[in-house]
Amino acid sequence: MKDINKFTNELFNSSGLSVNPSHDIHDLCKEIKINGDAIEDIDSDKVESLSELGLSISSDLDIQDIWKYAAIFNTLKEFGYSEIDENVQSTASELSGSWEEAVTILSTKISETNVTSDADEKDITDLVDYIIGCMFLGVEAALNDSNDEGIDVWVMGVGSICDDGHPVGDTIFKACEDFSIKYSVRDILGDSFIQALLSLYSVDVDDYRDDDEGVDWDQVSGAVKQLM
Repeated sequence: MKDINKFTNELFNSSGLSVNPSHDIHDLCKEIKINGDAIEDIDSDKVESLSELGLSISSDLDIQDIWKYAAIFNTLKEFGYSEIDENVQSTASELSGSWEEAVTILSTKISETNVTSDADEKDITDLVDYIIGCMFLGVEAALNDSNDEGIDVWVMGVGSICDDGHPVGDTIFKACEDFSIKYSVRDILGDSFIQALLSLYSVDVDDYRDDDEGVDWDQVSGAVKQLM
């Protein structure tokens, strides 16, 4: 995260904005959108320097962090940084060539992970970041292959984590030894997943939420499929 924070600091400084960048990736995406006009007016020399920095920090990413870089550089695409976004996409393809492979990667990680009853918040957020990273790899692969099933497996699986019969959600819960920890993971993952869908795919889950029935994850999955 320190590299992406360095980039956003440089971005806002180059924009002449007195913005104190948050360490929350979703807040950073919102700040970029809010200040789009100033970012669009950055001098070409500074844009070139920022592009070089972005390319250098986006070439060697791990699963836990790749979705954060993808969210930032996807948000910046329209301002002349599409080459960096393509670099992140290329790295994603190298990490996982299919949505099924992303499931296998997550399953392997879960088999090696046991979030115990004394786990602290960092243990839980690290696991959540890895899950979101696998989701990003799986959804990207499915979008590239125009594969409806892959998008359903990941979007509905993570979104409906408490419902039986979703292999991804069932797999995630296997990492948690303690009952209360399972629901801590669910709550943190739920919030992060909803924000990730907005930052990565411009899908606002609240548009598919009913006060009585909750979120219709089938419709959310359908919204992601529209990006194919």
